[in-house]
Amino acid sequence: MIFRCKACKAFVVADGLSKTRKCPSCGHITRLANVKVSRRFETLDQAVTAIRYLKIPAAEREDVPYQAGEGAGDKVSQKEATAAYLAGVKISHPAGIEEQEFVQGARAAGIEKKYLEKVLHGKQAEGSIIEVRPGCYKVL
Repeated sequence: MIFRCKACKAFVVADGLSKTRKCPSCGHITRLANVKVSRRFETLDQAVTAIRYLKIPAAEREDVPYQAGEGAGDKVSQKEATAAYLAGVKISHPAGIEEQEFVQGARAAGIEKKYLEKVLHGKQAEGSIIEVRPGCYKVL
């Protein structure tokens, strides 16, 4: 699992089996029962990859390969993951998809909410996604 240190805000990886974890950046000891977990991963390698990715400024992440989704085996960029997700939504929800389901599905696909919002607004502006009714989107 990954969480942020309360003292220095650094990302910390913990196995979830221990009761405490010492921050490698500042030495602050955190009780794991009290942390808000940012994400859980199957392997240490996936957690470390995620931390490296999160350290890249958000504006520069679009084309950076990232392990999308929990336990996913393929590394894809936000851009690739979003294109694949939108193609799937177009097929699986031809009449439109409710916003909550749309956002949850994107998150499961490894797409960050801020990036999804940016793409959604851009696609609406170009006309490839329309809002068929408030809170319901159709991918054209």
